[in-house]
Amino acid sequence: MVMRKLDSRAITPAISLLAVAFSSISCFTSKPRPTPIPIGTAGVIYRANDIDEFPSSFYDWKYDPNHLLLFYRGAWEIIAAEPVIGLYDWRTDEFHELKIPELNAYNSVTYDFSQGPDSRFIAYSADGEIYLLNVEGGSVEHVTSGEDPSISPESSRLAFWKMDEIFLIDLETLEEETIYQSDKIFKSEGYSGSGCCLSWSPDGTYLAFILRTDSIEEGKRTIGESIILVNLDTQESHVVSEDREWSLPAWSPDGRLIASVQNDMRYGSEIRILDPFNNCVVDRFRTGPISHVMWFPDGKEIGMIYFSRQIYLLDVEAAFGAPYTSLACK
Repeated sequence: MVMRKLDSRAITPAISLLAVAFSSISCFTSKPRPTPIPIGTAGVIYRANDIDEFPSSFYDWKYDPNHLLLFYRGAWEIIAAEPVIGLYDWRTDEFHELKIPELNAYNSVTYDFSQGPDSRFIAYSADGEIYLLNVEGGSVEHVTSGEDPSISPESSRLAFWKMDEIFLIDLETLEEETIYQSDKIFKSEGYSGSGCCLSWSPDGTYLAFILRTDSIEEGKRTIGESIILVNLDTQESHVVSEDREWSLPAWSPDGRLIASVQNDMRYGSEIRILDPFNNCVVDRFRTGPISHVMWFPDGKEIGMIYFSRQIYLLDVEAAFGAPYTSLACK
C-alpha cells in the first residue's frame, strides 16, 4: 500500500466549503429560544413543601388541590408485587393507600385512573372495564366498558374513551351517549388516532382532551398531537392547538382558559395559556422539565409536577404579568 501525503493546499478549500455548508444549515435549522426560568425562581416558582420526593410515582391531579393521585406499577422482576394506588396529601406528606380488589400483579393489565372532585371518588379502568371507587366507603362498582375515564365536576357523569370515540354515561341511570368521533375532524387516507386526557370545564359543559393522530396522505406520513374542545350540548368540536407532547389540559377557575405543558427534550417545558374558544395562545412561560399542571381554585397559582416526584407552584401574576382574570388573546 502506498501512503500519500495530503496536500494542505487541497484540504483548505474543502474545509472552507464544509464550513460554509454547515453554517448555511445552521442558519436554516436554528431557532431562537427563550432561556428557561429555572425551577425555584424567587417570587415566580417556588417549592410547595420541603419533601425530597413523593412516596410513589405521580399519576393524576385535578379538582382537589391538596391531594395527588399516586400509582406504583411494581417492578417487572417482582412478579408478585401488586400495584399500589393512593392519595397523597402534599401539605402533610401523608400517603393514604386505596384498597382496590381488581388491581393485581399481572403486568399485562393496563390501568387508567382519574381523580374526582374532593377526592371522594376515583374512576379507573382495568383491561377495558371501567369501575368507580367510593374512597370513604371503599366500595367498588362496575360502570361500563371503556378506557381513560374522567369524572364530571358534579360527580354525576363519566366521560370515557372507547376506541376512537368519547362517550358520556349518567352514573345514576347508566345511560350512555356518544359525544365525539375523531373522524369528524381528521379525515385522510390511512388515518388512525388515539385519545387521552379528558378534562371537564368547571361548569361541565365542555370537554378538552388530547388526540394523537397518525395519518398517511398522498404517501406522506404525519404524526400529530392536538388539543380538541367539544361542546357537550351541541357535540360540536374543533382543534384548539396542534403541537407535540401536550399534558392534561387544566382549566382556569372561570372556565375561560386552559393551561397545558408543551415539552421539548432540548429546551425544557413551556406552560402555554390557551383560549380554547378563540383559538389563540394567550401567553407562554418557559421553565424546567415539568409533566403536569393544575390550576388552583383561586386562580392565583398553577401547581406543577416536576419530574413526577416534586410539586412546585407558579405565581400566575408574576409569571404572566397580570391576574388570570385579565389574561386574554392579544
